[in-house]
Amino acid sequence: MQIDPIKTQKNEPLQLYEKKLDQIAQQGDYIIALVTATKPDFYKQWSLIPAAEKHNIPLFVMNTGQHHDSLLGHGLEEFKISDKFAINLNIRGDLCQKTSELITKIKWFTDHLKKKYPKKTILPIAHGDTHAAGIVPLAWLFATNQKCAQNEAGLRSMSPDFKNHKNIEQFIQDQFNNPWTLNRAEPFPEQYDTFISAAACHYHFTPTKQNTDHLIKEGYPKKNIYEVGNSVVDAISFKKKEKKDQSIFDIYPILETHDNWIRIDIHRRANLLPERFTALVQGIIKLVESGHNINLINMNATKTALQNYGLKHKLDTLKKTHKNFLFTDLWPAYAHVIEFLESGK
Repeated sequence: MQIDPIKTQKNEPLQLYEKKLDQIAQQGDYIIALVTATKPDFYKQWSLIPAAEKHNIPLFVMNTGQHHDSLLGHGLEEFKISDKFAINLNIRGDLCQKTSELITKIKWFTDHLKKKYPKKTILPIAHGDTHAAGIVPLAWLFATNQKCAQNEAGLRSMSPDFKNHKNIEQFIQDQFNNPWTLNRAEPFPEQYDTFISAAACHYHFTPTKQNTDHLIKEGYPKKNIYEVGNSVVDAISFKKKEKKDQSIFDIYPILETHDNWIRIDIHRRANLLPERFTALVQGIIKLVESGHNINLINMNATKTALQNYGLKHKLDTLKKTHKNFLFTDLWPAYAHVIEFLESGK
């Protein structure tokens, strides 16, 4: 039986910044490879760069390249992370293609590092529960037999034990009063990625004691766990002080004419399933119609789901008929998000 070749999205070649790599390698024998992948990484991982500079620790950025367009990739420029690139893996495609590309491209990169810098010790630090957090440490371990570090480690989903799903008031109260237990199934693939990231990492940097407790219960040595606080705090502090070229209230004047905005984005895969996504959209419509001020961010995943489930026209109509509904594309600048959150609006 003859089978057609498997068709995948075209692979993009990786980009190696040889001069930057040489420059960093000359600064010491122990080097951090800071892993950046998706938009949240750009501001959550940023604080390690000035921290490394303060302590004279050599650091380069290993970027996966999966968020590469001007909107999702804006943070790389906003935080000047791209100035630290030593390699951009330029991965593309769905979860399977991203996984295979990360493994093969990291194998090439580790072979290159071993050949050119055999006496250097390099520690990749991945972040959180992104797919890169799961696969980069795995790929690095398989290629080098060396473990990595995970920033924002110990993320474990928890949920209350709901006893009565039909009574709305009881449903709400159960969220506050019922015991919360681990839920290892959701969200996918985030929960899978954070679990396998921990397994392939030697050092774990946790944001809270609860995260630390999760890892200790799973058998990770306490001596390798460092409770460092939430990884986004430094970026928020930095952006609070930064002078902005343009205010978010100049871009969207309606934000200033209304108070008590609820800002919503829907992007996790589990919330894009038909029943959940439809329920969320219906909830948004009810909130708007009842007078609440809603800013819905139309992210790439949201756009796809709205088209797939035939719901886009409902929100387009809502936008035309209700001034308290602001339906916008992704705000590229993190500074604008912080400005809005700090405004009291």
